[in-house]
Amino acid sequence: MKTSHFVKVIVLSLLAFYFNFTFAQVIQEQQGQQGQQGQKSQQDTKVQDDQIIKLQSGTSFAITSVYSTNSKTAFATFGYGNIIKTSDEGKTWNKLNTETNRALQSIFFTDANTGFAVGDGGTIIKTTDAGKSWKAQTSGIMTDLKSVYFINATNGFAVGTSGTLVKTSNGGATWTKVTLETSEWLKDVYFFNSTTGYIVGWKGTILKTTDAGAKWEKQESPNDKILASVKFMNATNGFIAGWNGTMLSTEDAGKTWDETTVPINNDIADISFIDEVYGLAVGNGSTVMKTIDGGKTWDAERMNENSDYNAVCAFGDNAFLVVGSNGAITKVIIQEKLLAAELKKYWNSNKDAFAAYQLAKGEYSKKDYDKAIVHLDSAKKDLGKSNDIIQELRIKCYFENREFASAKKEIDTYYTMNPDTSSDFYTKAENFNKNIEKSIADEIDYKQALADSTDDALDKYISTHPTGIFKEDAMDAKIWSKIKGSDNPDQYADYLRQRPYGKYATLAQEMQIYYSAKKGNRAEPYEEYCNKFPKGTYYKEFSDTLKAMYLRMGEMGITMRNPNEAEKWFNKYAQKFSQSDTTNFIKTKMDELQNLRREVAEEQALKQKQDHINQLTNNLKWEKRRRNGKIIGTSIWGAITLGSAYGAYNAFSHDPAKLGSGILFSSLACIAIFPTISKASKIHRYQRNVRSIKNEIKQVNLSAIVNPTDDTFGFALQFHF
Repeated sequence: MKTSHFVKVIVLSLLAFYFNFTFAQVIQEQQGQQGQQGQKSQQDTKVQDDQIIKLQSGTSFAITSVYSTNSKTAFATFGYGNIIKTSDEGKTWNKLNTETNRALQSIFFTDANTGFAVGDGGTIIKTTDAGKSWKAQTSGIMTDLKSVYFINATNGFAVGTSGTLVKTSNGGATWTKVTLETSEWLKDVYFFNSTTGYIVGWKGTILKTTDAGAKWEKQESPNDKILASVKFMNATNGFIAGWNGTMLSTEDAGKTWDETTVPINNDIADISFIDEVYGLAVGNGSTVMKTIDGGKTWDAERMNENSDYNAVCAFGDNAFLVVGSNGAITKVIIQEKLLAAELKKYWNSNKDAFAAYQLAKGEYSKKDYDKAIVHLDSAKKDLGKSNDIIQELRIKCYFENREFASAKKEIDTYYTMNPDTSSDFYTKAENFNKNIEKSIADEIDYKQALADSTDDALDKYISTHPTGIFKEDAMDAKIWSKIKGSDNPDQYADYLRQRPYGKYATLAQEMQIYYSAKKGNRAEPYEEYCNKFPKGTYYKEFSDTLKAMYLRMGEMGITMRNPNEAEKWFNKYAQKFSQSDTTNFIKTKMDELQNLRREVAEEQALKQKQDHINQLTNNLKWEKRRRNGKIIGTSIWGAITLGSAYGAYNAFSHDPAKLGSGILFSSLACIAIFPTISKASKIHRYQRNVRSIKNEIKQVNLSAIVNPTDDTFGFALQFHF
């Protein structure tokens, strides 16, 4: 019985190991495929990186809904009866007094002042003063409400669990329950216009009305997933989002719905559109997807937080507000929308001019101001004139490049272009002008201090211009004046440690390497200098030195009969200097090194032969010693054996009374005979080894040294003549 249990345990353990191993392989394969798909989607994406701004909501509760009344004002619901509001584009959020402790699930405003929020237990509250105060409405139901929507100031709808739909036609004063042909939980209600609306919910529920909600008809859904949000961009094109990555679309006003491919399979909780082109969908697992082509394609956004998102709303003309767990509120600014607006406003839709400006911005960020100016000139030419943002970037480029006179000229041009002193760009130009005039004054003082060439003058400039644009230059000049002309590489190294990005950093590095090389006799510092400073002051000197050094080291390798070392230095010589300078020289050295390699190979072969003979001679000596030792051992043990046998013979033959002595001698003879035989047998083996080694020595002495061929000992330098 115990054996049977033991066998079962063993079998079950083996099966568990097999399934775990198989499962691990499947997971690894899926992860690999997902990784490849992720890489592919990342490579295929063509959308711009949006600006993701994490806002401070002041709560850690999950935020359930959000609604904006304009580009600065928005409301959000969370927890039990809590509503927060922002009036400064989301920078700050303030909690409002709602006088309810029921969880709120959805919020909607009919105008800047009038809004409604709905939630658990049939809760409906209303504000008429932009959220300062809220009053409870009588819904007449106890089921939880999940979504609210108003067609206009008087007609509104709210949906919830167990197929609940209530409506009002008097601005929320009274609410009436509407009977529907479904008992499924309803998640969202939405109207495209005053008559056409949609409701979505569990098990693929889609309901539609075309008579302002008087009658609702069920529509066919391509799946039975939970549908959470519905939005339309125009009378015919709309989307429904739901769980497990569900995204349905229609192009015939909801008569038919088709599944749309999206890059995620997480639950999608809400969807929103700014216009007919730009939209955002959000859900759990930090799911955020964007479309910039009216929903034809969706791309996953890279968010900077880990939250389950519950709702999203348009926030102005180019942004969305996204809310979710842990009090998350994130502002997503759609870069494509901004660029499109900028292209239309400043560039008259001239994409060439706009592209040139974008290149200029890229060069400016890399601090290559000269290239940026070239692109700005191109943008101006393509556009046929300058504009505010071209002038602004030109001023910045000249200013950062310390071309203050040119920057001042660009500002004067801007003033001529824009006499409107109330414009934002005019204010910027005024600030630039002040900075430029201050910088010009700083430059005059700095040059005067530099001309004095004294520490006191530089110290005075530094103390009187603590924020001056040339302060760092003055500090550099002060340190540099003390080491300039020094032949001590350590002083330049000290400067680099103090001022790694100083004005003279490149020159200090050049001087450090130069004097380090001059103090030694190694090629490496010379090579480092020539590689780092091909246009350096001492490049010609170091290049000639390297040429002589390579030749000298190569010749030394030949003298020391080391072809590999010689080849290394001749290779460096050939790679460093032009073909015309090296062709004839290398051809000569090739022949010389090839002969040297042959000679060295013969010497090595002769040495190997002699080493072999010496080793064999040494082996012969030891084999002879072993053989002679066995001969001596055999003689000794043989004598002992014979002596013992003779003693036993005398004891038994001449004196029977000495029986004990006879037995002793007999035993001794029997013992001694075994090592005698053993050693005698080894004498033959060692003698055979001696003869074999002698023959091998004779063969080695008679063998000739094989001359190395060109195939075996070729010249490794690579040149093309």
